[in-house]
Amino acid sequence: KMIEGRVREFRLDERLRRSCETDIYAMCAFFGDLDTIDNDDSSVIRCLQDYIKEITSPSCKQQVKKYQELAAQDVRFNVPLADACFEDRNSFCSSVPPGSARVIRCLMKMREKLSPTCRAVLFDEEVRFSENIDFQFPMRKSCANEVKAYCSN
Repeated sequence: KMIEGRVREFRLDERLRRSCETDIYAMCAFFGDLDTIDNDDSSVIRCLQDYIKEITSPSCKQQVKKYQELAAQDVRFNVPLADACFEDRNSFCSSVPPGSARVIRCLMKMREKLSPTCRAVLFDEEVRFSENIDFQFPMRKSCANEVKAYCSN
């Protein structure tokens, strides 16, 4: 529950706040005190994820990557997908336990039956996940030995 709350409210994660403050101001067009942000708080994390390649702080980049890995593994930590697919998840994947990307894979299998909004956000997330094997949880788990042997750097 604590991590799920942090995904929705970036101010609960002091490491993220501290390491990403400069990048939040630079890339997310926010000016002022971080405690006074009045928009959707998950939009700050989403902004950082969208612009991860432009993040200047290595510690910020590391924190944002952790959030991306969580989102790829568990729909509860992927705010846009969880919100857009709430009804579809209840309709088609309610018996699927969260974690290990099971709910996300269920939604992918049910793609043709999903609402247009859910389908569009799912596609956007698939594009994001395809950028790095760390976000392909089942593949990363299955290929862990190969990645270690051939991709150590």
